Amino acid sequence: MDAGALERILLTWQQRLTGPIQDNLVIVDGKKMRHGGVEMVNATNGHGQYLGGVITQAKSNEIPAARQVLSGLDLDGKIVLTDALHTQVETGQLILFEKGGDYLMTVKANQPTLQTTLQNLFEKQLFPPSSRPPHQGPQTGAQSGSLGNPCPAVLGGDSQPSRLSGSPTGGAIGNAR
Repeated sequence: MDAGALERILLTWQQRLTGPIQDNLVIVDGKKMRHGGVEMVNATNGHGQYLGGVITQAKSNEIPAARQVLSGLDLDGKIVLTDALHTQVETGQLILFEKGGDYLMTVKANQPTLQTTLQNLFEKQLFPPSSRPPHQGPQTGAQSGSLGNPCPAVLGGDSQPSRLSGSPTGGAIGNAR
């Protein structure tokens, strides 16, 4: 069976059941199918609706497969969430410059230079970025202390509720742009 045709049929059926997809999130993740010898990369939205997927090519990995999935999606005004494997310059450029989306990517120790750069930026600068020198103290209204995990429902997440709109304790996610 033609995988593209099957996907179009499933997406049409899903739309008839749930209505048009109106979520700003695109979550990309790959999974190996147990005992199947197949790896697939899928995209879903924040409500769990399927947006698309591809089977990873033989002798490849999920990075180019994820880019293929993202290339086929409308990302304008959307936020793409990925795990650390997809924290790649080319993937970020595809999302941001080619598709008009934004992204939130995990950074781990597998990219030590990027991790150190980000850690230094957060430790040495006021956040959000400011022209005010750090020695003058915090700005009025500046955040202090830990913000907690904005996704407390994630296994191992911080139990402190987030006040971000669109978080599990906030409201509907608006356009993040």
